Amino acid sequence: MNIEYRTYTAKDLREWLLEDKNNGLTDEVISKVRAYSFLHNPYITDDMVVVVVAYDKEKIVGYTAMFPDKLVKPDVTLSCATTLYADPDYAGEFIGYYVSKKLHDTADGRLVVGSDIAEATVMIDKLLGLHPLTVNRKRFILNRRLPADTSLRLLKLIREKIKNYLRRKALNKIYKSIESSMRIEYTDFIDNETYRFIASHSSSDAFLRSKEMLNWILRYPFTVNSPCYWRQKNHFHFGSEIINSYYISSKIWRNDKMVGFYTLMMYKTDIRILWLYYEPEYKEQVFSLLVEDSLSQSPRQLWSIYQDFNIWLDRARIAIKSYEVPLVFTHPKSLELNSSLTLQGGDGDMFA
Repeated sequence: MNIEYRTYTAKDLREWLLEDKNNGLTDEVISKVRAYSFLHNPYITDDMVVVVVAYDKEKIVGYTAMFPDKLVKPDVTLSCATTLYADPDYAGEFIGYYVSKKLHDTADGRLVVGSDIAEATVMIDKLLGLHPLTVNRKRFILNRRLPADTSLRLLKLIREKIKNYLRRKALNKIYKSIESSMRIEYTDFIDNETYRFIASHSSSDAFLRSKEMLNWILRYPFTVNSPCYWRQKNHFHFGSEIINSYYISSKIWRNDKMVGFYTLMMYKTDIRILWLYYEPEYKEQVFSLLVEDSLSQSPRQLWSIYQDFNIWLDRARIAIKSYEVPLVFTHPKSLELNSSLTLQGGDGDMFA
């Protein structure tokens, strides 16, 4: 079997998207809105490889992609891999490894990868010489819909109603604790003042992005929201689910002083806490406002990688259930990260 691997640069992406040039790229690989977002990355250059595609003759049998990412802590520019697909009919051909290796080589070894599908990346990452780091995030079940068509389901429904009643009581207690002097200001842009607040409260973060990168992520939520399909039939092309996700960013003020900032990623019936910063003395008030803000969107699940918030929410007893979900993050060995620190933006940001 003769598999051909082709690399596509940002220039190729632009020619396909804006000039309708037939260079092998198609909607089967990357949606046009996602390609558009890549071209607006503040650190991309025309000669930068952004997509690698595997072909069997003209049939697409695998692909992956990446975008440049600028950190200010530590001061380094990396490449973030996002979306890996290998056709299951070609199992044993190591297509996932080879498209990843092409990406790794063009990134000069400065590649970071994240996935909640460990088997999809760990073997490949080890072969590429990347350093694996497993962290836990919390999945909170906030709401369920159970049909009551049998006695057992009816009993479960009654139990759910009791839990929801207790949850409402716990929420009332939380809402009463919010000071009247606290207010939320919604924003879609991180200005200098907000970035200074983020930077000054990032001592517990393993890394900190530049302001330009944070704003790029806010402006293009679909950039980092394509699922990773591995050894499955790929029913969704790269970036096809973008219409279902958006971000809500909020500044928390107490009188005229900013005491918190968070960004929520809304995806169907799920909410993921992307970024969370706060003044320690106002931690509970910020958490309470975040919960109130989240529940106003009627989510079924809330995901968080922030341990202090997770402990607080568990104690508040407003979730029906909660689970620990492992997240695998791999990075170059040359990039030293303290695993005891928070992996800022751990859901749908660095980890696509």
